Amino acid sequence: MINGENIRKQFVGKTRDEAYKKLVEFVNNIIEHGLKEKKSKPNEASIVSLLKAHEEKRFKNGDIKSNSYVRLKQTIKTISAYKFANQPIQKVTRKQVEVFLQSERVKAEETLKKEFREVKKAFNIAEKKKMISDNYFTGEEPIVRPHSFKVEVKVDALSRTEEFLLNQYLNTHITKYKNIILLALYTGMRIGEILALTPNDIQWHEGEYGIINVERTITQDKNGKNIIRRYNKNRMQYENYSFNRVFTKGFRKFYKGKER
Repeated sequence: MINGENIRKQFVGKTRDEAYKKLVEFVNNIIEHGLKEKKSKPNEASIVSLLKAHEEKRFKNGDIKSNSYVRLKQTIKTISAYKFANQPIQKVTRKQVEVFLQSERVKAEETLKKEFREVKKAFNIAEKKKMISDNYFTGEEPIVRPHSFKVEVKVDALSRTEEFLLNQYLNTHITKYKNIILLALYTGMRIGEILALTPNDIQWHEGEYGIINVERTITQDKNGKNIIRRYNKNRMQYENYSFNRVFTKGFRKFYKGKER
């Protein structure tokens, strides 16, 4: 123990006396100059590496689903195309972040939101880990998210007349996606849910009525591969729909044909 601090150090020499001499020199040097503080090697994690580790941990812990994880990885991939995102986060300047965000304003508002959120998240993680002392997204003058240059276009729902014309067109023209469009139009089901339907999900009844049980959807795994994900329980039941009126005989024949 030297100056109240435990020190472990090994001294090696050709003889016992030579090793002991090195020990004495070491102790005398501490007495004369004092102990030098150990400088820990700075953690040189980048924005990209911080985000990848963070989102992967959330996915493994079950905090986010595979489709969300895939989308987050895509956002991180986009950010990784910029040099500043791959250098140690301690060396990233405020100017670099601001220039990046301004350059992304040509993209859609939602895309810009996602990228801003991820870069901000990286700095918050770094601050929490005490890797940085200056977080550009907090404090008196935090970086704020800029808005996209793109004009947001509002999508209006179809009017009754438009629904009638679309339905009429689909029933009088041969098109590959006819039944999918009709099912989405009259139930509000998501495309992934429609594509994951099986004949057993559709309960045909006598007359015009039936029930569609939505139990699964098509989504993507962490590698971006399409998979079928089953809901914990039925997300929705679409019942009392007039199948003969809403869907053509061809639609009914198509699904019944899948049972064979």
